[in-house]
Amino acid sequence: MPARPLHILHLDDDPLYLEQFAAMLAASSQDLGVVIRVTSVDDVDAYLEALAKPAPDSPDVAVLDVDIGGEVQGEEIARRTKATLPQCVVFMCSDLRGVGLVGACLGAGADDFIFKRSDDREVALRIYGTWKLRCPEPARESKGSGAVGRTMAGIATRVSRLVGSAVTALHVRGESGTGKELVSELLQAALPKGTPFVRVNCGAIAPTLLESELFGHVRGAFTGAQTDKIGLIEAADGGWIFFDEVATLSSAAQVALLRVLESRVVRRVGAAHERKVKVKVLSATNEPLEKLVTEGKFRADLWQRLCEATIELAPLRERMDEFPELARHFATQMDHGPYEIAESALGMMASYDWHEGNVRELRNCLRAMTELAVGQLLTPLSLPKWFWEKAEVLADSAQAASEPPREGDGSPGKDIRLRWATDGSASFERLVEELLLEIVKREGGVRGKVSIRHLARVTGIPKSTLATRLRELVDHGLIPAPELAKLVNVASE
Repeated sequence: MPARPLHILHLDDDPLYLEQFAAMLAASSQDLGVVIRVTSVDDVDAYLEALAKPAPDSPDVAVLDVDIGGEVQGEEIARRTKATLPQCVVFMCSDLRGVGLVGACLGAGADDFIFKRSDDREVALRIYGTWKLRCPEPARESKGSGAVGRTMAGIATRVSRLVGSAVTALHVRGESGTGKELVSELLQAALPKGTPFVRVNCGAIAPTLLESELFGHVRGAFTGAQTDKIGLIEAADGGWIFFDEVATLSSAAQVALLRVLESRVVRRVGAAHERKVKVKVLSATNEPLEKLVTEGKFRADLWQRLCEATIELAPLRERMDEFPELARHFATQMDHGPYEIAESALGMMASYDWHEGNVRELRNCLRAMTELAVGQLLTPLSLPKWFWEKAEVLADSAQAASEPPREGDGSPGKDIRLRWATDGSASFERLVEELLLEIVKREGGVRGKVSIRHLARVTGIPKSTLATRLRELVDHGLIPAPELAKLVNVASE
C-alpha cells in the first residue's frame, strides 16, 4: 500500500451513520490500495478543532452532512473548510437530492455531493478518485516547488484537476515575480510519471533559430545542419510544453504556433513529410494578452487558443495575510539553511510595499539577509541597506509628513518607519539605531528589565557589540542613560 494514508474528517449528527460510514471505508481500504483513516465527529466545534490541526493530522477529505442542525448549517461549514484548508476535498451528503440542493452545495465550495443511500463501493470510489486527482504524489514534488500559502495551495488543487481534464491549453498571467514559474513546477509535479514536460523561454530564442528550435530540422536543411534534430514541440509529444514569456513571440512565430495547435502536426525544417503530435500547452506572460491583441501586437486567434483555462496570480501586496508563511517557508528553503526569522524582522518586512519584484523580491531580500545573520537567525539588523533605500520607503515621507504618525499599533517596524519618514533623517545608520531602541523599549516594556543576553538572542547581535551599540544610543541623544538603565540590566552581565 502507498505510504501516504487518506485522512477523512466526517461530520454528521447521526452516530449510527458515522459508524456505518467509517466501517464502509475501512472495508474498501484494501480494494482501493490505500490506508484510510477516518475521524468521526458529531458537532461543529469538534469538527472545526480537527480541521485546524496542522499536517500531518489535517484532513485530506471532509464529508459534511447538509442538515447538521444547530445555528451553523452544512453549506456554511463547507465555506469555512475551504477558507481554512483550500486543498481539502469537500463532499456534502444528504438523504435528499435534487438539482437545487446539489447546486447549492457546489456553490458553497463543495467538490461533490453524496446521496446517503448510494452504493457503498460507488461512494468509496468517488472519494478516493477525487482525492487522488486533486493530490499529486508528494514524492514528485521538488524541494522548492511546494505550494505555500492559501493562494498557491488553491492553485495547486486546481492544477491537479486541470491535468485530469480535457483542457489542452492553460494560460498563466501575473506581474513579474508573482510565481508563474512555480505554477509550471506544480503542473509538472501533478503529471503521471514519465509524462514529457518541455520548457521554452520564448524571449531567449533568436528569431533566426526559432523555427529550427521549435520544429526541428533534417540533415542538410541549411548550412550547419549536419544531423537530424528533433524540435521542442515534437519532444513534448504526449505531454506538455511550457511557453514562458509567450508575448515576446514574433508575428511569424505566432502564425507557426497557431498552425501546430490547430492541425496537431509539425514539419521539421527541410523535411518532406509532417509528423503528428499530441501536445498540451502551458503559457505565461506578465502582459495581459487581451491588451496586446487590442494593440495589434498579438494574434486574437492564438490568444483564444491559448486561453482555454486561465490562472491569474495576484501580486504579493494583495495577499499580505500570507506574508509570514511565505517568508518563513523561503527562509527554510535557502542554501545553508534552514534560517529562522525574528518576529521583529517580520514586522519590518511586512510594512514594506513589495510592488517591484513581488515574491522574487522577497526571496532576494531574505538571501541578502543571510550575509548579516548571526547563526541561523535573521534579525531586523540583517536587513540589507537597499531595503531602506528603496524608493517606496522614501516615497512615503510625503504622506507621513501630512499625517501624524500612529505609534503603538503593535508593530514596531511600522512605528519606526513612520517616525523616520517624518523627521527627515534618511541615514541608514540612524534608522538602525532607532530600530534597536524600539526593540529595547518593546522587550523592556513587556518583560520589565531585560538582560543584554536576552537582547542578544532577540536581535542576533553579539553581546560585546550590543553593549557598544547601547552606549551609542545614549551618546547620540536617543535615550537618557537613566531611562536605558530602567530597561536593560547591565550590572549582572
